[in-house]
Amino acid sequence: MKNLGILLGLVAVYFLAGKFGLSLAYVHASASTVWPAAGIAFTAFLILGSWVWPAIFVGAFLVNITTAGSLATSFGIALGNTLEGFVGAYLVRRFANGPNVFDRPQDIFKFVFFAAMLSTTLSATIGVTSLALSGFAQWHGFGAIWLTWWLGDAVGDIIVAPLLILWIASPRPRWNIDQVVELIFLFLFLLALSQLAFGVPQFMGKRYPLSFLSVPPLIWTAFRFSPRETATAITIFAAIAIKGTLEGIGPFVLSSVNESLLFLHAFLGVNGVMALTLASVVAERRRAEQDLELARNELEQRVEQRTSQLVAANEELHSVIQERQKAIDASSQAEQKFRNVLESAPDAMVIVNEEGKIHLVNSQAEKMFGYSKEELIDLSIENLLPAKFQAKHISHRANYFNEPRTRPMGVGLELFAVRKDGQEFSVEISLSPMKTMEGMFVTAAIRDITGRVRAEQDIRMLAQTITSMNGCVCIVDMKKTILLVNPAFLRVYSYDEIEILGRNVSELRLQIASTDSTDMIIGKTLEGGWNGEVITFRKSGESFPVLLSTSVVNNKQGTPVALVFISRDITEQKRLQKELDLVQQQRTKDLRAFAASVQQAQEEERRRIARELHDDLGQRLSGMKLSLQVMEEELPAKQRKSQARMKTIKRQIDDMISDIRNISSNLRPAALDDFGLLISIKMLCREFEKTSSLRINFLTDYSVEDRYKETVEIALYRVVQESLTNIVKHARAKNVTVRLEKKDRLVCLAVENDGEGFDVASLLSRKGSERGLGLMSMKERSEHLGGTWRIESAMNQGTKVYVEIPFSP
Repeated sequence: MKNLGILLGLVAVYFLAGKFGLSLAYVHASASTVWPAAGIAFTAFLILGSWVWPAIFVGAFLVNITTAGSLATSFGIALGNTLEGFVGAYLVRRFANGPNVFDRPQDIFKFVFFAAMLSTTLSATIGVTSLALSGFAQWHGFGAIWLTWWLGDAVGDIIVAPLLILWIASPRPRWNIDQVVELIFLFLFLLALSQLAFGVPQFMGKRYPLSFLSVPPLIWTAFRFSPRETATAITIFAAIAIKGTLEGIGPFVLSSVNESLLFLHAFLGVNGVMALTLASVVAERRRAEQDLELARNELEQRVEQRTSQLVAANEELHSVIQERQKAIDASSQAEQKFRNVLESAPDAMVIVNEEGKIHLVNSQAEKMFGYSKEELIDLSIENLLPAKFQAKHISHRANYFNEPRTRPMGVGLELFAVRKDGQEFSVEISLSPMKTMEGMFVTAAIRDITGRVRAEQDIRMLAQTITSMNGCVCIVDMKKTILLVNPAFLRVYSYDEIEILGRNVSELRLQIASTDSTDMIIGKTLEGGWNGEVITFRKSGESFPVLLSTSVVNNKQGTPVALVFISRDITEQKRLQKELDLVQQQRTKDLRAFAASVQQAQEEERRRIARELHDDLGQRLSGMKLSLQVMEEELPAKQRKSQARMKTIKRQIDDMISDIRNISSNLRPAALDDFGLLISIKMLCREFEKTSSLRINFLTDYSVEDRYKETVEIALYRVVQESLTNIVKHARAKNVTVRLEKKDRLVCLAVENDGEGFDVASLLSRKGSERGLGLMSMKERSEHLGGTWRIESAMNQGTKVYVEIPFSP
């Protein structure tokens, strides 16, 4: 059933393609220069196999029997079309790499020869001959019909077959996003050039042969993409060219439509072969590069594998050599083993015989006693002791040799030795008897403990110092066990010494911000020490604050062996600090109240001065203006100079009145008292727009009826006024946004501009007036009302001022 469905579908496709081709037949009803059915038939035979011949035959027969001719001519034409596709597919499969025909340039040329040129002669010859024998075509027109037939089939193979075969072989494009974008531009470019060559009747009033415009996009496709995309571009170009030529547009339009199509198809065939060959060359080069890369990687893997094998073989050979060398050196090593062990001992090693003569020493003994090895050999052991102990040592030595036994290091009396220069020093000695064929020997390991004795003295002094310290000292081992505390610790923590020694330091419950932090403090101590304030507990459970300092004690190898905690009770200090904080808070509160009263007094004074300027001085100037106007009217018409002077004085008085109004408004805007915050800020913004080049956008969710405390409204008005003044003076801005909003019982004001900006941190770090009185005024006004003030700015990024003040309507 599946094969039957394929055959029926192939019949339908071939029939539709054939009917389309014969709709463009001009030299004869059965011969067309446009014959895509040839490419469909060739593709079906090449991809599916020879078993599809019934579908091709039936499709060709139906195309012709429904167009023109008889049963005999339709049969002959169908036979020729079927043989054409079968023979072309067979020759390509046999000599040109089959379905992979478009992978290599040489196979493409074979495809052109066998399929497009050779096999198509069968269809043309059989078809035209059938028509001539049946009387449906004249013999004198045989050549023109045959050429049209053959060229239509040949170009159908060259244009349609590659498109179908390449898309069937790889139906899913693997394009990345860059390739998709490039393809879009490429096909737009192709459509534009094709339309220019075959879609525009005339160019600048003239007709030009612009067929060469197809070459760049085809070459572009061949170089940048695969033969599949190239075949697609060829098909699109061919469709546009055929359409344009049929409409009488383009360089191939001749006296007859058939001649036009013949020359156009010759052009399309040459361009198609050229583009497919170029795309194949590029694709083959890419495959060669990939194969070369794979080969290089494989060679590198083989080299690495071979190298590892050689390394393994070399290591095995080296191991064998080492084993042989060990066998050779075994006897000499056994001889030197004892001497090496003796020499590597950290202590001075002295071997003495029964007569007390030194038999063997190591280099540590030479360093310790100041003798050379030659001087020590056969020297009496008593020469290494202080003179006051030599006589007693002789009897001790005799008793030891009578009853030899191992004596560990440090057991017995306090011992002393003497160096060659007579310097006496403390030592510890371990004794080990050794019986040999030469008699009894004693090995003495001698350790200089001068440093340890001095350290023990230092420790005793340190212990006395710790005992006398006022701070609480607690020393613990690495298991957190308390080893030592001083009397101050016992007094502050209310423990007896027997109660606290041996307990875990975690029982003191060192806390930071009510969190148990003992392990954290110990970790920081191991990293180099820690200082800070913690909460700890007395024996009774009472908590109290201490200032804690910790450190770690390391041995000579740098390994931690103990931790030292030194604490000081700061309960009284905390109490005093709390009292001081309360005083400071009250002082801050008083300062804020004082500042608020000062600002209120300033506002009242500004209001008084503004009223006097407006009501007194303004009225006086207005009176002067009226008087001058009366005088001007009384002057004779001849006194023109006096009249001009009067007018000048009147203009100056008008300017003075305007200035007084501005000064009065800046000191205390009447709109703020009469109409409220919203109207006064709007008027302020309009005034600044008039007197500067700023574009000010005022945004708010307030209504005119919203009123707040006088101090809040004055503070917000002054912040806007100071911000706009700073923008005009310093910002070099063009646009300003003033935003007034209500949010969570807060009045929120923001003033933003797109000016130059500045380094906020640098400005605020300055002292006194260098920071800018305007900025400090805005900050103080906001904070005195319990609000916040914030400024954000950066170079070339504008400036934003934010103020939030609690309100109560």
